[in-house]
Amino acid sequence: MATKKKTAPKRLVRKSTARKPATKKTVAKRVAAKRPAAKKTAVANGMMAQMQALLDREAIRDLPVQYCHCVWKNDIPGLVDLFTEDGSISMPDDPSVMAARGRENLLKMYQQALGALTPRPFIHNHVVELQGRNRATGTCYVEIRANRNGKSWIGAGYYDDEYAKEGGRWKFRSRLVHMYYMVPLSEGWAEQAAGREAGEALRGAVTNSQ
Repeated sequence: MATKKKTAPKRLVRKSTARKPATKKTVAKRVAAKRPAAKKTAVANGMMAQMQALLDREAIRDLPVQYCHCVWKNDIPGLVDLFTEDGSISMPDDPSVMAARGRENLLKMYQQALGALTPRPFIHNHVVELQGRNRATGTCYVEIRANRNGKSWIGAGYYDDEYAKEGGRWKFRSRLVHMYYMVPLSEGWAEQAAGREAGEALRGAVTNSQ
């Protein structure tokens, strides 16, 4: 009976787990593979930033609208709540008429101001400039109808505003009120408006000469 020849067992050869040195070709492939994902991320981030900017602008533009609504409704607490804790309002041309900082002082000032006058403001042409995630500036124009001492009054002017986020909400940080005129309707506004224009021209000439 023939005997089978014994064969030597095969030696298992372990494959090397060491990473081969990267060549220019493999590096280029890896970079190219990452580009679509990086591009998608950049596009998504850009869209999110644009969306946030639109939401911020809309919230800021709503502030003067809510301000006028509160004035019409004589909602002084609601009016003051539109300002930051250290918020302020003033009239640079005549600080004695309107000037207050902080909610407690704002509350007193509006109680006095709206008690003596019943203004009916209308806001127009709101321009907003975002200054980052939590700061912005803007200008909005106002027309006013009012009743004082049984007389009809008419006014026009604009607000220079600073806005800030507080508790996740956009609020007024400061409001500078510039009145173009505020006169009894029976007298008209031409004379007061002309005086203001002359004053602004004079201030501009002085500033340019400095």
